[in-house]
Amino acid sequence: MDNGDLYFPDGTGGRSSTMNLILNLPGSDSLYWFFYPDQITDNTDTFAKKLRYAVIDMSLNGGLGKVILKHQIMLDTSSERVEGIRHCNGKDWWIIGQNAITE
Repeated sequence: MDNGDLYFPDGTGGRSSTMNLILNLPGSDSLYWFFYPDQITDNTDTFAKKLRYAVIDMSLNGGLGKVILKHQIMLDTSSERVEGIRHCNGKDWWIIGQNAITE
């Protein structure tokens, strides 16, 4: 996807997380949030460093989409868990992440 290098905000290689989330932005047919944790950079840490999000516009690039905003921080210290639950109004979302315990 155009501008889609989302997995490596710190320039490192590899990817540990299997917990990602994609949700449509309320009121839009083409805009989506993509929530993704930072990559773990050393073998002693079992938690992701930050929970980030990007915004994707699927109406761009001939329908293939383009990342229009990326690497935005949602939580500074986060585990790899993220969940989205639809609000009772039927259009908004509750985004739930887990803070990592740091010592």
